Amino acid sequence: MLVIARLWTRLVTLENQLCLKCNKTYQDELVHVTCECPSTLALRYQLTDSLASILLPDELIRALELDSVSQTLRFLGAPVEPIFDMPTEYCS
Repeated sequence: MLVIARLWTRLVTLENQLCLKCNKTYQDELVHVTCECPSTLALRYQLTDSLASILLPDELIRALELDSVSQTLRFLGAPVEPIFDMPTEYCS
């Protein structure tokens, strides 16, 4: 839980950075490492295999169809429903 809390509260920079593993630029290191970097592909396959043993098939498909930012947020425990997709009457 401590690791997840630290990931949720970490400072995020919006500047492009260069990944030292794959030489591609990214804006968010966590999103890049968990969902985009070719150097962590084998680890992502291991995660998918682990998820397949605990999720229903349609849940796994939906999780893997999410964009990389949404996937990262889900891995950190964000709710399935969008947080900010509220009816306009709550936004005044």
